[in-house]
Amino acid sequence: MALALAQRHPGKLRSLIVVGGFSELDRATELNFRLRLRLIEKLGMSEEVADYMGLWTLTRKFINTDAGYAVMRANQANIQANSATMYRAFVEALLEWGRCQPGQEQEPKFTALLASIKLPTLVVTSDNDQLIPKELSNLIAARIAGAKLVVMPGAGHIPFMEQPEEVARHVLDFIGNVSR
Repeated sequence: MALALAQRHPGKLRSLIVVGGFSELDRATELNFRLRLRLIEKLGMSEEVADYMGLWTLTRKFINTDAGYAVMRANQANIQANSATMYRAFVEALLEWGRCQPGQEQEPKFTALLASIKLPTLVVTSDNDQLIPKELSNLIAARIAGAKLVVMPGAGHIPFMEQPEEVARHVLDFIGNVSR
């Protein structure tokens, strides 16, 4: 949504930060989101659904540490606290944003609009993001003039959970440079 805001209302922003974002979806990500919809329909926001989401968003290395496992469990509790109806609407919105819904076959991907964004932009991705692979974030950084791309080594889809200090450092450095 930050991308859409930056594209439609640039005067309301001073800069843009995108973490694990996309301007279009690849087939694997679309399949993942559609599977989430089917799982939620059958199981609600169950422990199984939370496990599935956790395994797609955090890395094996992180989950296998005691601290990482504790973070995953806390995140799973947050997932299960969601309304199934609201989460389904969220996933449907992601599919619509990716132009993957029926009737959107001829709509251009948002990637085509990225060049119109003229804001200082930081794009943070991870080299081990299995849900939204870095190639999708690379599209964003490549099409916004002057965008800075940061790839978090070894992190998954939620790098601020796995490497909070490093992500915060990159964000603060970026904001500090924009403020000057």
